[in-house]
Amino acid sequence: FDSAAVNGSLGFEPSDRVRLRLTGTWYSEDPGTEYNADGAEVDLGVSFPRVIAVEDNPFRDQGVDKQYTIAATLEADEVLGQSLFLAAFRQAQVFRQRANFQDFNGGAPDFFSDDRENSTTGLRLTLKRPFAVGGADASVEYGVDYQRNRLLRLLLDPADQSVVTGF
Repeated sequence: FDSAAVNGSLGFEPSDRVRLRLTGTWYSEDPGTEYNADGAEVDLGVSFPRVIAVEDNPFRDQGVDKQYTIAATLEADEVLGQSLFLAAFRQAQVFRQRANFQDFNGGAPDFFSDDRENSTTGLRLTLKRPFAVGGADASVEYGVDYQRNRLLRLLLDPADQSVVTGF
């Protein structure tokens, strides 16, 4: 397969007590030639079983794996007597698998199609309040997390990509 990835981060400090950061990733993978061990029964006693290219799934060009992540954070050393950490993030993936599991079907083509979309969105707020107890420094941290996960997985009929056979 062919793949590409880009990662980056940008930080900004408007003052010595406030920090902002934006981080992102992007990944893309396109399918290539598939290979399987030769023969429906793989002899685990053989160190290097023969590997063969298998027949392409007729819809192989539709296959793709793309994902991105983005996160933004804010840190402030003092907000109403507390330190603050705020983070928001989003991750998403589109995955379309068009594979041939030929070897696991007695050597005959076993075309497989799977569509999946995953995403996660979240927010985290943490506050920290310092205080003294009997002359010793102490602190309490509290906050809230929110996260929403979404998974959509369609199973398509390999013979007719317009027919959804399940989720």
